[in-house]
Amino acid sequence: MKDDFENLQLKADDLSLKATSENDPELNEMVTRPEILPYMTELKVPGNDRPNSLVMRIEVKGKLAGELALRNVRWINRKAELSIFLMPDFQHQHLARRVFRLIADYLFFYLDFHRLEAEVFAYNERALKLVRSLGFIQEGVLREARWFDGRFRDIIRFGLLRHEYERESRHE
Repeated sequence: MKDDFENLQLKADDLSLKATSENDPELNEMVTRPEILPYMTELKVPGNDRPNSLVMRIEVKGKLAGELALRNVRWINRKAELSIFLMPDFQHQHLARRVFRLIADYLFFYLDFHRLEAEVFAYNERALKLVRSLGFIQEGVLREARWFDGRFRDIIRFGLLRHEYERESRHE
């Protein structure tokens, strides 16, 4: 199945779609043209090796406590989608809040990010309460976007801007 997807080709009359890679030289040349650049979500420049994701271990006293992930990193827009997962033994200890502050300070103040995003499953009340308490603002709902427990469930999208984070941080 994976090979089929990676080698996918679709045709209809004179139109064809062909799987390729992000290193496709013709695509890279096309997306760096001045008339195309304003529409790109990420600057594609040959030799640009900045990652679009990062997964980090969360450790407490040397023990694996969970995972922090930054996905859909868009360097030109200075934003990323953040997720934090904690093992059950490390929940209910305000650890997610501490992890968030550590990464948010780094992203906003060292890397000069402008925005963080998060997706939370609508049935995860604790996570919803956490992201709201961190200053994230609900921006939308992805209706029935997750299959869970025998049915499709909503995912709620949140965003946090740097100036909102700065304001929230001063009030703690």
